[in-house]
Amino acid sequence: MPATAVVNIAPTTAAPLIGQTQNVTLSFSNTGGNAGFAPFMIVHLPPGVDGYDGATIASATYLGSAVPTQYVTFNVGGTAINPLTGQVITGTPGAQAAILSLPFGSFSPGQTPADVVLALNVSNLADNAAPITLSAQGGYAFGNDPLNNPGIDPPVLGAVNNAVLTPQLATLTKTYIGPEQETATGPSWTREWQVEGNIAPGQQVTNYTITDTLPNGIVINSAFTAALSTNLPATITTMAGPGGTTIITAVFAGTLTGGVDVPRLNIPFWVNQAGTGGGPILGPGTGSFSTLTNSANWSANWDPIDPADPTVAVSGAAPVTNIIEAQSIAIQKGVAVLGGGLGTPGVTLEYTLNTQISDYFSVASLTVTDTLGDGQTFQAGFTPTISFLENGIASGPVALLASEYTVAPKNGAGQTIITIDMDEAAIRLGYGVTLDGQGGVAPSPTSAVVTFRATVDQTWTGPVPGDPRVDQGDSVSNSVIQDGTINGNTVVDDSGTTIALPTNTVAKAITHINGAAVMPGPLVIQSGDDVTYHLRLDMPLTNSHSVTIHDFLPLPVFDATDPDANGAGNAITWIAGPPSVAAPGVNFAKLGPLTTTPLPLIGMPTITQVAGSNSVTFDFGSIVDAPMYAGSTIDLYFTVRVRDQAFGDGL
Repeated sequence: MPATAVVNIAPTTAAPLIGQTQNVTLSFSNTGGNAGFAPFMIVHLPPGVDGYDGATIASATYLGSAVPTQYVTFNVGGTAINPLTGQVITGTPGAQAAILSLPFGSFSPGQTPADVVLALNVSNLADNAAPITLSAQGGYAFGNDPLNNPGIDPPVLGAVNNAVLTPQLATLTKTYIGPEQETATGPSWTREWQVEGNIAPGQQVTNYTITDTLPNGIVINSAFTAALSTNLPATITTMAGPGGTTIITAVFAGTLTGGVDVPRLNIPFWVNQAGTGGGPILGPGTGSFSTLTNSANWSANWDPIDPADPTVAVSGAAPVTNIIEAQSIAIQKGVAVLGGGLGTPGVTLEYTLNTQISDYFSVASLTVTDTLGDGQTFQAGFTPTISFLENGIASGPVALLASEYTVAPKNGAGQTIITIDMDEAAIRLGYGVTLDGQGGVAPSPTSAVVTFRATVDQTWTGPVPGDPRVDQGDSVSNSVIQDGTINGNTVVDDSGTTIALPTNTVAKAITHINGAAVMPGPLVIQSGDDVTYHLRLDMPLTNSHSVTIHDFLPLPVFDATDPDANGAGNAITWIAGPPSVAAPGVNFAKLGPLTTTPLPLIGMPTITQVAGSNSVTFDFGSIVDAPMYAGSTIDLYFTVRVRDQAFGDGL
């Protein structure tokens, strides 16, 4: 099966501002059965609506280094010549294509996809909301062998994939400044929506207007503001809208310049008991929750930079929405790693539960049930604490009594169920049998805060596939459910958190040529040279599942199955012993001087050499029992010989 060249583009759709840079990633891979030689990509650059207002490439990089790029322009017949292959390629007359030479002589099946990041400059003359298409395809200039022999082995071209860019004059963002897209109702719980406009850099607009439609039941705090980053004035009006909504219009004075002026509307608000017309927002007598949707739009008069385009009235094509839930009770869970750093095994996590009660309800039988996920152990040595605020009267934080909470043994899934009787704690601290949100003159919030601690475990308790260790790339989670009754009706809210453990990183370099250490910089090799590669694996948690390093060698100068280039298959031999700076001989591998992983944990790797992918794999298995899960490094050297193999010029 011949080599294939697949180029996937991400994102496939984007809406950059006019005149702004948009990054896209071209991911090159070989899904065929043979290595391809001299890989490249053809990127068709969109000419834009007017033929001169599309996108150009500001930079193309692979792992931070520039990718060699050549440009061709399609003639009036829509053709151009690929400088790498001499083949005719077709496109839009007058448009350009970029030919990117990937920094590989060969690309093997199974090789890690090569991600090339394109920084695209969207023209400042682009038309607003007019889609333009970026196309890319991969190929191999030398085809399926390393020789430049197109008559026998023609270049390979893959399928074309597209991405659609839709330049925008302006965008709008709407942000809820409050907890977890939810709020208890009443004036004790003032929240805020922020609506912010972003105008394309250098573009000028007049009569810029933000129109925000607040849902029924929202009460605007009298202190709401609208302002520019440059403090240019805005005229704000409010009016009743359909269905009990409130429409706020902010018209910004003068001429606004993108990249300088940032129009912004801040709306502090709270959720009322009843909406316009007297209908209840939450379930009357039950406290059942309600979803509230806020939408906003923008409009302006735009004088384009492109002299060929007239001044025009423009607006956001679709409203930007933000949805919150109005609730009679609410709870949010937070987590902090004490002492800073990452949530690695052995560290302490402090969990905080924040409860709020609506100003319009009293809640009885309030219970918090926290599920501490597998991979953690409740710290019995730290007594959970609680604090209350009822109608403005504060208590605590104080330690919970043993009668006020229970901690069940870990269940079969490794979870720990922690149950907190909020009522009993409230009674002990002098509050009533119910938490009363409506007993004071608002704003007089009723809330509670519970804090407890857990330790991240070294092993899972419940069933897990493979290694039972809690280690790199794993995550530990925690969830909570709060329930209570309002007039005998149960109301429930939930929350949760997750902490992910850090993952390994890898680096590669050449350390020696013919046994002599090399300095950083461009290196020159020739047939018969012995090249020592240095593979470095940094493990923030030494305990790791299935530690495997895959290295793909470039063809045709290296043969993974014939590392000493003697024409016969040879296995790479592992040299046991302490790490050292010396280069191993050809056909050998060893630990390098930067190794800090304890040697008893490393053992002897299983080495696999695969012809199809021209790869060498070092499989260390699972590395476990590292003290305290400290971080460490495996530094690996192996040496291969450059083959006297013919290949096309420039490969």
